[in-house]
Amino acid sequence: MEKTLNTIIVLRNDKSTDWATSSVILKPGELGVSYIYEADGVTVKNVVVKAGDGEHAWADLKQIEGVFENDVILTYDFGRHTTSNGFVNAGGTGMTTSEWLIDALSVTEDPDITKPDASISATFTPSSGETGTAITKVNWAGTFTDGTYEYGSTETKDETDATKKKQANASATWVVKLGDTQIGTAEDGSYAQSLVMSDTQTKITLSAEATLVTTDVRTPLNNVGAETSGKITTFADGTTKKTFTPAATVTGFRKMFVGCTGAELTSDEIRALSLKSIQASTTAFEVTAPTGATKLVIAAPTNSQGYNYTLSKAEMMTMSYEDYTDQFSTDAQVQVADARGGSNGLQNYNIYSYSFAALKADTKFRITLKRANA
Repeated sequence: MEKTLNTIIVLRNDKSTDWATSSVILKPGELGVSYIYEADGVTVKNVVVKAGDGEHAWADLKQIEGVFENDVILTYDFGRHTTSNGFVNAGGTGMTTSEWLIDALSVTEDPDITKPDASISATFTPSSGETGTAITKVNWAGTFTDGTYEYGSTETKDETDATKKKQANASATWVVKLGDTQIGTAEDGSYAQSLVMSDTQTKITLSAEATLVTTDVRTPLNNVGAETSGKITTFADGTTKKTFTPAATVTGFRKMFVGCTGAELTSDEIRALSLKSIQASTTAFEVTAPTGATKLVIAAPTNSQGYNYTLSKAEMMTMSYEDYTDQFSTDAQVQVADARGGSNGLQNYNIYSYSFAALKADTKFRITLKRANA
């Protein structure tokens, strides 16, 4: 006898937020329904259906969706697919719609790995100056880089800081020595010195050792949040030592001296010229001779860092600049001391001078020196 049962079959169902943490294992072929709600928690935004396999929880099951039986032929460029001769085979056979879209539009990118590293440099204080200037300190500056992996500006699935990710907990400790003497254990520091700058290079070489400690190394993820491929070289927990020999170097420079004086030209007199004092690398400048002056003197170093400075042109301002080069005499060379004065670091200087009647007003000169190999 035939009997009809009026029934309603309700599939196992729940909110998507509850399914996400559910440990329920659906039987093979058993269907489950997940409701995705709008922000108001009332309006259903979408519905996802999955079929159980008897082994995996909801989060690890694939949702039921359409599957391509054949490849998709496109006549327009789409994602990574570019047409040729009017079409492109974009694949798809056996793929779900979402799998095909991800394949077309998402290209995975492995990050660039930067291992923890350190470096160090050394300088003098002061870092430059006139020959004979006292050097009071040698300084060192260390740098330490955490291990990171980077994608440039590419957004990633699981990281909010897309430009730089810390790959491990890393730290560095330092030991800095001058010869056999330990002078510091900080990343940056200085050590008192008693040196003077010379016409040739003044140099001190330090020795430094950085100990890098790396812990809690994490596996880098690619730009879609998956573990990177085997070609990516990571680094492990452990300790690494790096040694360095940073050198502090500086070369002093000789100054040119310009001014007005009628006294005998000695080293002290030349160094006392107060009207103009410029670095030897400068070859053109202006100088003003004051009212009442009777002689303008230019003292230029010879063989300063491989160069010889000679007078090329001297002009005096009247209504306009006029060439007075032939009015300047070349006097005997004078030995001039370095920044320490006295008889320290004496160096031959070319002396050029122009004598004239006492000036009735301040007068401007424009001087050009030619710098040539000595």
